[in-house]
Amino acid sequence: MFRASKPPTFALSLALAASACAATATSLSPNEIAGTYRLVSIYGMPLPAQSVPGRVTVDSGSIEVGAGGDMRRDEFGTSCSLGTCTAFHEQFLAQWTLARGNRLLLSYSTGGVDSSYVASPGNIISTYVSGSKTAEAKRWEKR
Repeated sequence: MFRASKPPTFALSLALAASACAATATSLSPNEIAGTYRLVSIYGMPLPAQSVPGRVTVDSGSIEVGAGGDMRRDEFGTSCSLGTCTAFHEQFLAQWTLARGNRLLLSYSTGGVDSSYVASPGNIISTYVSGSKTAEAKRWEKR
């Protein structure tokens, strides 16, 4: 699931770069970012991992990033509610542009926007902010 948000301020971008260690000193080109990435961890835990403790377990996932600005994210897992569990496939389609600090600005086909993804050579991470701390939510590695 994604959270619609406003693009972060410059101060938050600096905090992300320092705390998540994902942004590189030099900007990557769209061709360097393009590719297929597999989801390897959620909140630092290897897959399968719970994205919502006790309710949602993600077994696998991927992101396909096109150099021309297309992006597709898929996640597969199990969702449980009131003792009933069902398998799910969650898919998000977006257009992306590259911003300062190798941040990917996403515009989802559903109308939402997201600025929590940061690319570095070989991986993409999504981040979240809790109080004054920025942390890694999900990590994808390039195949």
